Amino acid sequence: MRRRAIGLLTVLMACATTPKSTPPVSDADYNVAINIDFSKLTARRDSFVVFVGGSPLGHSIYTLERRADGLTFNERLSILGGLIVQASIMQTDTALSPRKLKQSLSTLDQRIETSIDFADGRAKGSAGSVTAAGPTSTPINAAITDGMLLSAAVPAVVPLLRWADGVTFTVNIFAHGLGVTQPITFAVVGSASVTVPAGTFDCWKVEQKGGAFSQMWYISKNGSPKAVKIARIGQAFEFHLAK
Repeated sequence: MRRRAIGLLTVLMACATTPKSTPPVSDADYNVAINIDFSKLTARRDSFVVFVGGSPLGHSIYTLERRADGLTFNERLSILGGLIVQASIMQTDTALSPRKLKQSLSTLDQRIETSIDFADGRAKGSAGSVTAAGPTSTPINAAITDGMLLSAAVPAVVPLLRWADGVTFTVNIFAHGLGVTQPITFAVVGSASVTVPAGTFDCWKVEQKGGAFSQMWYISKNGSPKAVKIARIGQAFEFHLAK
């Protein structure tokens, strides 16, 4: 069990209350360098079953809340009955520019924490990670760019890109563990009917490339767009929408 937990911890380190209803906003309210359908950027709560090696071994709850001065993203991931728990809180302004990130990852006898503030064109703080010698903390002091997203915002933002046959988007994502901004591409490679605990959905099949890993997204075509399934390429690690 300990070896399995350590292996899952390594995978996690490579990636990271029902909100009140709020009215939709228009694209004019925002200023970011990506092609998002902002009218659908509303408060939401999604839950996922986490599959490892084909077995359901955990769950993830992701919420988006709107504040008067911006957005708050929360994610809580629990695997192996709470043996591994990751909690992330990220705040942005109304243009989706990051303001603050706090993340903790707990497993066995280890606790790893990340805390980064974003202001005046820079990201400053510290990022926790796991090495062969154990947990470590790396100072972060890096330049940030307009239109950049934090990885914690990706699950909410990617489904809202304006998907169509054959389109490709490149999004600059801040890898907080490294303190660098990386271009990540998302390309429609087909369509698929996907069945998950939340039901059966007609989806765009979207391949993500760049950064620490590649993965396949299945984005619902009808109704409010959402991530129905996310599968790491080359790793037996998947998220299936539960509700």
